[in-house]
Amino acid sequence: MYLSYFSGVPVAAPRIPLQPKRVYPTRVHPKRVYPKRVHPKPLSTITMSASDITADLLRQKLGLQVASMKERRLQSLWAGYGSVSSLTAQLEDGATKRFIVKKVDPPRVSGGSIGDARKLKSYAVETYFYQHLAEGLIQQGTCVATPLHLDKQGDNFTLLMTDLTDEFPKSHGAMTVPQAKAALDWLASFHAHFWEVPRGEGVWEQGGYWYLDTRPEEFESIGSEWARLKAAAAALDWRGEGGGGGGLWVGSP
Repeated sequence: MYLSYFSGVPVAAPRIPLQPKRVYPTRVHPKRVYPKRVHPKPLSTITMSASDITADLLRQKLGLQVASMKERRLQSLWAGYGSVSSLTAQLEDGATKRFIVKKVDPPRVSGGSIGDARKLKSYAVETYFYQHLAEGLIQQGTCVATPLHLDKQGDNFTLLMTDLTDEFPKSHGAMTVPQAKAALDWLASFHAHFWEVPRGEGVWEQGGYWYLDTRPEEFESIGSEWARLKAAAAALDWRGEGGGGGGLWVGSP
């Protein structure tokens, strides 16, 4: 009941039929089952550690009975190309042997730059040196690390060599005159060994890591204020056979 707005007489309220409550069926979505995504591990994480590789190699190659190995990373190579580690082998007879392991594992990049190609070439030259040239220096008494094992697969390699720390325990930031003369004597004997010897196919075409052909990007970026130096760059980098000298490198190509 309610009072009419106009007469004040009670009037029965109209009955509004109740609508039946709609019941909607529960919509069941089938549970999606996604296949488990497996990310392949980078090669650097799959590869055995330097200690695992070396302990086995020392038994096979040098006949050493290794009780345990301890690895200490000395440094990382430029631009993430690998590492150099020191390995200490504790032998079963109580003796201790130290070794150096260099692992080169270039980053996976598509379409490498000139800098990438230069780094890869430098490591290829290094492996060639230890494979084919180091033994001659060692036989003549020039002190270089002795290569014990080289595992090379494409651009990747693991090089095991002797540690010279036992023979040269101190690293000199500044040298006395006798020490400097000893260093120069070593450098002279190193170069004398290869003097007038035809170069191998696996070494640098020129006598160093930096020369004009390896730095075209840097050459093109030389500013106008250095125009005279840029114009003289080819002469400074001259590498003809014989001639008047004054070049950075002279010899057979």
